[in-house]
Amino acid sequence: MSYIKEELQTVQCDNCQDAYQDDDSGYGWWMDPGDAWESANNDGWTYEDDKHYCKRCHHYNDEDELIINNERTKRAD
Repeated sequence: MSYIKEELQTVQCDNCQDAYQDDDSGYGWWMDPGDAWESANNDGWTYEDDKHYCKRCHHYNDEDELIINNERTKRAD
């Protein structure tokens, strides 16, 4: 038997740093970054100003402006 090394992709929230995991399958890694984003986007994640936000870290107000949940913000030390 042989083993090969593969690189896998996921999407990480730029606010809370959580990695995306599909709600239905529990799967969190893809071979292609586009497939990872498509799945995350379909589950309520958003992308704005070159940043990804999970569905727990954002919402849109009545003027369709992105609001970030600062209570979930994690900063790298």
